[in-house]
Amino acid sequence: MAAFVTSDGAKINYLRRGRGETIILLHGWSMSTLYWHRQIIPLSKNFNVIAIDLRGHGMSATPGDNDASIDRLAADVVELTRHLNVDRFHAIGWSMGASVLLALHDRLGASSFLTVALVEQPPKLLNGDGWSGGLSDLTVQKIESQVADIRADRDAFIEAFVPTMFATPPAPSALKEFIQDAKRPDIGFAASLFRDLSLGSWVHVLPTIEAPTLLIAGAPSIARIGVEHMQSRISDSELAIFENSRHCPFWEEADHFNRRVLEFIQRQPG
Repeated sequence: MAAFVTSDGAKINYLRRGRGETIILLHGWSMSTLYWHRQIIPLSKNFNVIAIDLRGHGMSATPGDNDASIDRLAADVVELTRHLNVDRFHAIGWSMGASVLLALHDRLGASSFLTVALVEQPPKLLNGDGWSGGLSDLTVQKIESQVADIRADRDAFIEAFVPTMFATPPAPSALKEFIQDAKRPDIGFAASLFRDLSLGSWVHVLPTIEAPTLLIAGAPSIARIGVEHMQSRISDSELAIFENSRHCPFWEEADHFNRRVLEFIQRQPG
């Protein structure tokens, strides 16, 4: 992996492969570029693919709890695009990565995005304030309880959480690798970032998106309703439901996912 150092001294690792227009891949909470391994090679046949280990994840550094915010992660991506002289790009954000993508859009504005893909994440997890696409049973109290669980026994939290992301369990060796990867982040950082993600809202960004947008959800996923709700708030958007996936359609239906993304990108006007 290559690396660069942010303005506040954090070392951020990233993979870069291929040539052409840039596609930036943004992973989920406590995850890493590991989850994109079924996309990097296929997409890089036609594009310059950049997969980032976001701050505090994978091989990237964790400067401190004070930097555990979606906005700081988005700022890191801005700095990376400038470091690599990438002015316009396609962006795919999964789970927390979709929130980072929306925060990135808030920072850069619509003109930087060629296309957008938001995978398995509504812009706000809590319902209220004009948004009804959140998780139906989620409350502030439940979020704080989850944060406390992460601080008390992060490994147990991860071991229970990761298997629920799949409609069909991965092979035991793959599941073990995913779980071990998700235990990499510092516990305090992971807990603080989980709270920021869960309490945050990026609903206001949706109507400002001008790039063609692909909204992706797994059919049995609890995030599906929120993903569907976004379609009415993004002017040029379309919905793709993956029938045999839960939270990881890019892994569970990788070939279908890659074809759908490539078809979407390549049919957009030039």
